[in-house]
Amino acid sequence: MASSHRPCLILLVRHGQTPTTGIELYGRKPGIHLSEIGAEQARKVGARIAAMGAKRITAIYSSPLERTKETARAISKEVSVKVKQDRGLLELDVGDWTGRKLSHLRKLNTWSAVQKYPSGFRFPNGESFVEMQTRMSDTVARLVTNHPGETIVAVSHAAPIRALVAHSMGTHLDLFQRTVVSPCSVTAILYTSGGPVVLSVNNTGELSDLSPALSSPLFSIGTMTDNYEIRNPTNFVAGTVGDAGDRIFYLQAQTEDEVLTLKLEKGQVQSLASHLANVLEADQVDQTSVELKEMVEPPNAAWTVGALAIGVTEDPKEIVVVAQELPDREDDAPSEAHIHISYGQAKAFIDHALFLIEYGRDFGRQNGHKPVGE
Repeated sequence: MASSHRPCLILLVRHGQTPTTGIELYGRKPGIHLSEIGAEQARKVGARIAAMGAKRITAIYSSPLERTKETARAISKEVSVKVKQDRGLLELDVGDWTGRKLSHLRKLNTWSAVQKYPSGFRFPNGESFVEMQTRMSDTVARLVTNHPGETIVAVSHAAPIRALVAHSMGTHLDLFQRTVVSPCSVTAILYTSGGPVVLSVNNTGELSDLSPALSSPLFSIGTMTDNYEIRNPTNFVAGTVGDAGDRIFYLQAQTEDEVLTLKLEKGQVQSLASHLANVLEADQVDQTSVELKEMVEPPNAAWTVGALAIGVTEDPKEIVVVAQELPDREDDAPSEAHIHISYGQAKAFIDHALFLIEYGRDFGRQNGHKPVGE
């Protein structure tokens, strides 16, 4: 699912806790309201979203069930945006299982199919998981199309949000139960012209570092604007300049014609390497490391990185590193770069980044250690 030419950031919020959360499979059962704990969770998630900048939120959509509407209203109160109901965000229709105790359902022979083979399961007189995932992804595609360049909130339920994450990551539906979506957690997905980028899943903390939707389209690197879409770089590397204790870290992508250099923090290099390692561990594809070249010096940084995220595309199978500018002023529209790298380039980046962080130097020998790849 791709967006229009302007990315849309959607914040998916699961409703707050109810008196029978984890006890009963209520599906679409009416009359289920938030508990006192759930109401407080809803108030807090509203405050967390407002802390991103209340004016950034342009729309709030909610499943029409009581527990989601009550959560959405708490968010609405914090950001002063009216709630709209959307049936596409509804909970999975569990049919004849509606309202049954989970302790009883777990004893059924068919329960294992729900957990291990959901793509082949349909609830008696209810919805299948495949239908639910299709409904949810189609709904979000419609919302994204209607809100280019904006940040919106969608209040839904655990299963639909997990299914959407699987769809966005290109993960098989049979694995979607491995994702945790807690009450009033925020899952953030940035929909771009190149596909979705999952920025955060089950976030129950700060949201200020999430990448906002851009107000302008991404352009080819060849145009040399402040926004870049770099495909098939010949080199993707981190580097550093300066003496111990005063080093400056850089991220650099090279093509045959251009070099894009971005300034960032040591911790961001380490975090990027860690997240890339998680992707490589999850995807069993060719990860043969490629040879890295040294960073082109002197580094001339286009801008300083404020936030990083990664995503995965299926055709072709590659990793997209999203780097967003740390703007000088709060009202400035941040620049952004999408760098498409191979799994082999990711493997080489990780190995070199870990060496760089430990020894503080590019490739050169430090204290008798050999350069990465030698």
